[in-house]
Amino acid sequence: MLLLSLLLTPILGVLAIYSLKDSGLSLGNIKSIALITSSLNFLISLVIFISFDFSTNQFQFVQECYEISYFDFYLGVDGLSLYFILLTTLIIPISLVSNWKSITKNVESYVIMILLLESLLLSVFLALDILLFYIFFESILPPLFILIGLFGSDNRVKASFYLFLYTLLGSLFLLLSILAMSSIMSTTDFDTLFKGIFIYLTQLFLFYGIFIAFAVKTPTIFLNTWLLKAHVESPLGGSMILASNYLLMLVSKNLCGNYRVKPHKFITEPLKSDLGISEIITQIDTLLPQLTNFIYQFNTTVSQSGISVITDTIGNMSIDVPKHMSEELANKLTNRIGIIDRLITTRSQDISDLVQKGYILEEKIKLADSQYVSQLTDRMQEYKRLISSYKH
Repeated sequence: MLLLSLLLTPILGVLAIYSLKDSGLSLGNIKSIALITSSLNFLISLVIFISFDFSTNQFQFVQECYEISYFDFYLGVDGLSLYFILLTTLIIPISLVSNWKSITKNVESYVIMILLLESLLLSVFLALDILLFYIFFESILPPLFILIGLFGSDNRVKASFYLFLYTLLGSLFLLLSILAMSSIMSTTDFDTLFKGIFIYLTQLFLFYGIFIAFAVKTPTIFLNTWLLKAHVESPLGGSMILASNYLLMLVSKNLCGNYRVKPHKFITEPLKSDLGISEIITQIDTLLPQLTNFIYQFNTTVSQSGISVITDTIGNMSIDVPKHMSEELANKLTNRIGIIDRLITTRSQDISDLVQKGYILEEKIKLADSQYVSQLTDRMQEYKRLISSYKH
């Protein structure tokens, strides 16, 4: 509930201001309600920070709902987004105070836009479904457009259109990459997508699609036409949000997204037969944590959903769905389980191939050195332990 509280607190502040503005509420009181709301959200983010377990790399405070069509309402926090959440909830009260005296007209609109921006920015950092991330990602543009267009300097209208049109056009490449991944993997789950396996040309398409979108929005050189106009014409509070949160949000998502889908040859080329034993050990040590994570996701999804998974003697998997479960939810869960199962199968095959090659190399080493101790034994035991916990 902490994550939902983080998102809903600014919305409640907006509703309070909107409902009370016709009752003779003074401008000072309107600003005070917004400041109190944003400060309360900062305290909630501190609670999340204190409660965060830094000993694990898993997503925490996860909240998931399958009842929404086309995408899952899937929220969570990792070690990187945690700090951006703190930054967002800290900057919003400061941005409100920065224009406390300078903005005297349309104060309700100003504070409402700031609070909406807070909620949308936090949603971007918390979203674990890539389509949901894109929706929140682009939903930030209208409040920024209004904020600059209403409260900016002399050329505010031109600056707001520059910001809106340039960044919206750049995001189309991101949308193409998202749709391509969703079409191939049949899921929009962030973690599952970026651990999927794509052919090399697909990886290039995804990489450059995401890169172009973030290159426009960050922005990089030659694509930064909109940035100067937006900062110069924006009110001080809007410029603070634009600089400290919006642009850093792009950097963080670029690290999370583009780094994970950067083209790499290991998963697209056949395993090389001339791999040394040390390289094989290194690759097995890389694949085992991935396999562990996939099996954990599989077992967690099965246990939490109430679905029964049955495996026959030759390894074929069948899924038994509870009668009370809706057809839409059953299809989503079945699809997700199937995707994770394919990822586990692929990683298992990769590890098996490496182990076989490793055993052949070790036999040759033992002929030259009878005192040689196998480095594959512990890895093989860990692999067998993981497989025994899967689907049984």
